[in-house]
Amino acid sequence: MDPLEKVRILLPLMVLNWPLAAANFSACVGLGIACVKRNALGISFAGLAVATTVGLSLALPRGRYFAPLFPGLLVLGVAGWWSLRSRVKWLGLALLLASPLLPPVIDPAPDLVFARGLLGDHEGSTDEEEAVFARCVRDEPTPPIIVAEDASRVVWQTDATTIWLPATAEDFWRIVSEYPVRFVYMVTRQDLLGPRFTATFAPRKECGPGFYERLSAVN
Repeated sequence: MDPLEKVRILLPLMVLNWPLAAANFSACVGLGIACVKRNALGISFAGLAVATTVGLSLALPRGRYFAPLFPGLLVLGVAGWWSLRSRVKWLGLALLLASPLLPPVIDPAPDLVFARGLLGDHEGSTDEEEAVFARCVRDEPTPPIIVAEDASRVVWQTDATTIWLPATAEDFWRIVSEYPVRFVYMVTRQDLLGPRFTATFAPRKECGPGFYERLSAVN
């Protein structure tokens, strides 16, 4: 994909699930205060964070690549709140410290949600649902081709040939028309669930949520 086209599509998604704000929103507010106070280190860090966000939109938008910035964010967030001369700073510092115990203000990036699932913290699909999904694929008489949001996960569980779900609907339908795609597995990409999709794929509820089968294969 053209780099500018990638930025147009992926940058809004990166901002919507900005990993630094999802990790500790109060620390981000503290960083903003540090920038308003003309803290040179805070301004430099904010510039690095913006450059990282735009740069990853040109390459591979993954929240985990922001992890090296988290310690600096916490330190500068504390410094920003501490620079205030009012009692508000104590509230900001308390929220910053309690952030791991509070619900996130911004939803984390999808890859971080998946990583938490591997660690046993994910509250989405259960192991039972995943096992049902895997059995549905392995029960096929011939190895199917699947388009999935997380192709690596599907391949790991089923060994089926799996294509990553593309960023645009146009590319999705080009893949579906050029390859004998049997199944689609997607949970969060609701933008594709239009009339054309429902006319081409049907949900397989017995295989868990987000699992669809091509109607031509059923007929």
